[in-house]
Amino acid sequence: MKKKLIVRLGELGITPSAEDALALDALLLGAKHRLLAETGQNSLPKALEMTAVDMAVGEYLFFRKNTGRLEGFDPGQAVRQISQGDTSVTYETAGEGGSLLDGLIKRLSTPPQELVVKWRRMQW
Repeated sequence: MKKKLIVRLGELGITPSAEDALALDALLLGAKHRLLAETGQNSLPKALEMTAVDMAVGEYLFFRKNTGRLEGFDPGQAVRQISQGDTSVTYETAGEGGSLLDGLIKRLSTPPQELVVKWRRMQW
């Protein structure tokens, strides 16, 4: 799962340093334990692995943002609209849509409940 986490961060334009290896392991473990607690499973179902990776990515972004060490990621612009005839691209800025980075972090850190509920089981 760590390789998937690194690939996912790469998709966002972020290359974690070698010093981040332990932090990535801890974030993945934390995401896994959170999903296990929410579902009541003894082991993480394969279908929830990418959810755990996304949660770890969100936590990584949160950690790096709040320590002022988020390089290689531009949260200030996101494409809002694309037109093809004569090519028109409109960028959404943080002022228009709130904090884009905070929204991304929240979306990644919070697993979709409809997915988690599917794997939930009762514990006595």
